[in-house]
Amino acid sequence: MKKGIFKKEDIPYIISFIVIVIVLIFAFIFQKPAECPECPECICQKCPDCVMDCSLCPEKTKTETETITVTKYVCPDERIVDNADDCESEPKPVLDTGFDPILTNEEGTSIVNVTLKPACIKGKNGGGIYFKTDFTSRDITFEVKEDVNQEYREIFKISNLIERYTQFEICDECTGGADFNLEKNRIYLFRLRFNMTVLNKVYYSNEHIINTNPESSYMTKKCS
Repeated sequence: MKKGIFKKEDIPYIISFIVIVIVLIFAFIFQKPAECPECPECICQKCPDCVMDCSLCPEKTKTETETITVTKYVCPDERIVDNADDCESEPKPVLDTGFDPILTNEEGTSIVNVTLKPACIKGKNGGGIYFKTDFTSRDITFEVKEDVNQEYREIFKISNLIERYTQFEICDECTGGADFNLEKNRIYLFRLRFNMTVLNKVYYSNEHIINTNPESSYMTKKCS
């Protein structure tokens, strides 16, 4: 009679082995799927396939928005101001000078720049005039008139220059600290006359209004 492979006393061990194998098989089949790691700086959890390595996650794009609030006030007279207190002040009247300045004189000329602005001349109110041209002028004449029907008159003259900054003082009793002076409480129409040396032509600058009345920017500039 052929003997069996297993002995009778081995049966309990065999049964235990089979049970362990069955448990392992069920544990493998029904094991809980791995969860995505908690990566606060990426979007792994939103991907179809879980990325277990946080370093492979795409970074979140952070968008910052800055909000700026601008407040304006509408006065009873329909003026729009930055501060409510400004409504209490009377609006500055629009000054009718009677002049209609020509602003196209410099087109097609060798005049590069002519600029006027308020300035302080040794503590006194006045202005500064800057000019620049492409070529030297035989002479540069500073001209003004105070009425539409008047002709321009010369108030200052210099020669053989391409560029210069010139100053004028607004005064009744002048100190002589500027190149020329203008009277107070007047409205002037101003221009420069360039007598070009090389081109043998005369060019005029654009016209500018110089207001020397108390409310003008030339007189309200604090110089003392």
